[in-house]
Amino acid sequence: MIGCVHQGGSASIKSVPAYSPKPLSAPFDAAFTRLVQAAKQRRLVLYMGAGISMGDPSRGPRGPEVADRLRPTVARWLSADGALDGLSLEQLAQRVADERPDKLDALRELAAAG
Repeated sequence: MIGCVHQGGSASIKSVPAYSPKPLSAPFDAAFTRLVQAAKQRRLVLYMGAGISMGDPSRGPRGPEVADRLRPTVARWLSADGALDGLSLEQLAQRVADERPDKLDALRELAAAG
């Protein structure tokens, strides 16, 4: 496999070994195990970056847009009018987890509803 390597402002073409996946019988990496556990506990959010869900066909919203949409509902749940301004989606979710864990499933559904 051929790859382009950038070093010190100049690019050069070098041979790069091809990706070779581990066999399924190999033990899982600890980080992967933690991701699986977080998913099972419904505490995993995947951030794909670079607007992967914004283009066709999904046209999904950006995180700040979801946070803006959820903020009034979260403020009502937490009796925190104005105190949530400027909080990111992650920060809003953490406040709900800390103060109203009984609302986490409802928050997930609202966020997913788009």
